[in-house]
Amino acid sequence: MHLLKRIVIVVCLATLVADCGARAARLEQARQLKETVEQELARLQVPPPHETYEDQEIRERAVEILKDRLAEISKAEKQEKESPAQGQARREIEKRHRDSEKFAKRQANALAHVNVVGCPPGSVGVNLREAAYFGNFFYSANVRIVNDSTCNFRFSTSARGMSILVSNLCQRGEVSIGFPLTVGEYAKNIPIVATPQSPECQIQATTLQIYRNDYESQQSGIWVIR
Repeated sequence: MHLLKRIVIVVCLATLVADCGARAARLEQARQLKETVEQELARLQVPPPHETYEDQEIRERAVEILKDRLAEISKAEKQEKESPAQGQARREIEKRHRDSEKFAKRQANALAHVNVVGCPPGSVGVNLREAAYFGNFFYSANVRIVNDSTCNFRFSTSARGMSILVSNLCQRGEVSIGFPLTVGEYAKNIPIVATPQSPECQIQATTLQIYRNDYESQQSGIWVIR
């Protein structure tokens, strides 16, 4: 048993030494590469006499490339010095940042498609997760809503378990909503219910039944609330 433990310890130490040696070799290689790039960068940053405009463009672009390469080398060098815990933490944070950027891009794209106009900024609530699909899905339901009444409205649907799609669409306000239809839904009506935001409004709730919107059966795509 003691012999087995010693063998395990020796193997672990040998692995650690080999890993440290490999890391040191990679760091030395990065240092040499960095030094070579820095020398070339320093040379190219000095314009030669009688340089033509085309040569200047090439040289300046080469300088940009070398600066980018230096940044990559420095980043790799820094990562090589990280402990396993630091490396894991960095990857998690980088993934979180990428996910945040993707989410922000999707949000901006959705807001551009719903295109709320005629209302104060931020006053209209839109369910971007459920009501802002305007992709190339073959079967989809979408409509442009125009509130030409004297009341603020909210819009909801019972389809697919969804509830509020748009809230507080102001008087003279406009918004677009859209969502994909799964197989089996394209032949069904999708009820969109418009309800006055305030109980004091005398306008009755109304419902729009929308159908599939494909290449064969196009809707007008406009619903005016009066």
